[in-house]
Amino acid sequence: MMRLSFPQPARRHRWLSAWQRSLRYYYLRLMRSHSSTESIARGLGAGVFAGMLPLFGGQMLIAVSLAFLVRGNKPLAALATWVSNPFTYVPLFWFNFQVGWWLMGQPSLSLGEWQSWEKLLEQGGANGNDSHFW
Repeated sequence: MMRLSFPQPARRHRWLSAWQRSLRYYYLRLMRSHSSTESIARGLGAGVFAGMLPLFGGQMLIAVSLAFLVRGNKPLAALATWVSNPFTYVPLFWFNFQVGWWLMGQPSLSLGEWQSWEKLLEQGGANGNDSHFW
């Protein structure tokens, strides 16, 4: 009688199945949490807010701290900071730059006005030394 053997995953793909199993565990843990919808919303809001800040070293720490203060879901707040990832840095920086110029009362700038780095540095130098806050 011939013995049947099922194909085993290749050794090089075992780490992939381990990662998938781990990600699925944390996904199910997050989905099955006993948090209220208000707590989840507060945690998500705190995480997205902190994710928009240009403090790339401390976004998660700020998000979890804010979630603690507003009684939000802390793991979700930490995950929500990933709204700022390498693909969204440039649009977020441009948005933050425009909001800063609007708050300082400066006219809006477009990318077409800068033909060279010298013009860009000149524009920043003209307003970079102004002390509007003291």
